[in-house]
Amino acid sequence: MADEEIYNRIDSSFSKETILHKSIKDTRPDLLQCWFASQNWVDVNTGNRWNQTPLQYAAIKTNTYVLEVLLQVPRVDVTKQDLNGYNVLRSLIYNMVAVDDWQKTIQVLLSLGIDINQQTKHGYSILHLASRNTIPPRVLRFILESCAGLNVAMINKDGENFLHSFVQSINKTSPVSDEFKDRFALLDDIVRGKIACCAHKNLITLLKQRDLNGTTPFLLIINHFDRYRNVNAIKVLRKMAEAGGCSTIADNLGNHPIHYAIACLRKTPVKMLQMLIETGADANAKNIYEQSTAHLVRVDSKDLTFERIKSFVNVMKTTDIEFNASDKWGCFPLMYISAFYDSECLPFLNDITSTSTVLNTVDNSGSSALHYAAYHDSGTFVNLLIQNGARNDIKDKLGESLIETAKRHLRISSEEALFESSTSEELNDKNQQFFENFKSLQTSKKIEMNMDQFVEELLDHKYRNAGEEEEQINSTICFFVELLCKQVSKHDPRFEMTVFQSGSSKEKTKVNAPDEFDFVLCLDKISEFCDIEERKSTKERKSPRERKGHKERNILNEKINNNVLKLKLIEGHQDVLEFFDENGILISPPIFMYLHKYLKQAL
Repeated sequence: MADEEIYNRIDSSFSKETILHKSIKDTRPDLLQCWFASQNWVDVNTGNRWNQTPLQYAAIKTNTYVLEVLLQVPRVDVTKQDLNGYNVLRSLIYNMVAVDDWQKTIQVLLSLGIDINQQTKHGYSILHLASRNTIPPRVLRFILESCAGLNVAMINKDGENFLHSFVQSINKTSPVSDEFKDRFALLDDIVRGKIACCAHKNLITLLKQRDLNGTTPFLLIINHFDRYRNVNAIKVLRKMAEAGGCSTIADNLGNHPIHYAIACLRKTPVKMLQMLIETGADANAKNIYEQSTAHLVRVDSKDLTFERIKSFVNVMKTTDIEFNASDKWGCFPLMYISAFYDSECLPFLNDITSTSTVLNTVDNSGSSALHYAAYHDSGTFVNLLIQNGARNDIKDKLGESLIETAKRHLRISSEEALFESSTSEELNDKNQQFFENFKSLQTSKKIEMNMDQFVEELLDHKYRNAGEEEEQINSTICFFVELLCKQVSKHDPRFEMTVFQSGSSKEKTKVNAPDEFDFVLCLDKISEFCDIEERKSTKERKSPRERKGHKERNILNEKINNNVLKLKLIEGHQDVLEFFDENGILISPPIFMYLHKYLKQAL
């Protein structure tokens, strides 16, 4: 049978809904009454194209009245699962927002033989679904306290247990709402062991579980701690750390909780840092880039630099921090501080700089802390480094001295500081000459020139004659993106992709250094199951006269062509069916959800 015939058949729509499906979906009591009169009981277990039964339709609509009526039909099967592994109970929990008699309905379904620990296609248990931020927290509390035989340690395919999901739901809730307080109160009860099924060994298992990115529930709280400032979260974190050793569990990149505490918050509470140290955190622990917390001062905002240095000082009151260790790129913390220096940091930096033994040590590119300070025009910090013994005669691997770095990038403040610290007459002569030349530009007369020739020379200089470094950067980025996409297809073969570079970097119209890149990702596997279908629609458009405020009404009908992607019912289409709606039209949110998850894992 041809695709078009399937789409247009009157007795069988694309979604394969029975009259019972439609009566529930459209809230048609008359159709429902007709179905009961026919006594065609087999329809109660008939699935649509996604294998969803009328029971699941009632659950999705949270129509508990119809659901309980259907449960009395002879030979009703409550264990049937849809395409994504959802049975009627999971469909009800997933869609529950405001239902009055939900407790009774859950108990009825469980009494009919539904497996409380059954998981969906992606590994979600009833606890994962009840933990979502759209579901009232009392639903999760009821299940934890009332349902026997729960396996609370089940994980989904992302390596998350229900506590991961529940903490994420707290992070998405407004911190000033009553619901946030209710969710946090339940978390507090779980951590304190007041929920029987989550006590003792089960609690330790929940707290130690790392997802596919190595993240624990403990790290999820610290990562969003700014939302927890109105509750006693540090006390809960301490309980978690004491019960599960959470302060020492790092993610896949080797970032420990103390890395998160320094790097992810605008203002890190002193009590949190003290709690982490007291429960076993090592302030000098390194991630895979060999960076300790001291390296994490590197941010793009000077006010954050001040807050982070203040955090280091607070940590130093409890334990020693190593400021003389380099990371993977040979950089020391002082280099990052030099790059993002703020004058308010000076009282703290005096203590740090005076004890440093690496003031004249260079990174992998041959740059010292003074090179960083000179490049970022931190004149005050240049003086501070020199006062504490930093040499101003070091050259990097490009052969540039500190003053040459400052000159090339027009860093006037740091250049003046460097010249003031120099005793060389030759340098001072060059300094005077540079400033005289620089100031003369401000008073020079207008130069007559051929603008067309000037523009051509400028274009040649800026991007037509791209250097080897620019080409290498561009090719490296392209290789990296292709590598990521190959890794994504390993996670899910449906996401096999062809990568095309686009935008100014590809067209060679990019001005300045190559610092942004655009790519088009073509989903080859999914496209095999798609036909382009043109749909014409008419849109009313106001005339220019009306838009300008005139009272007379003049509406123009504008025909718009909207192309959609329609599912081809060929062999294997079931694999991509979840990306299409009830009319067989491609919908993008599920695709982006998967793509985001797989890219994160690939990275």
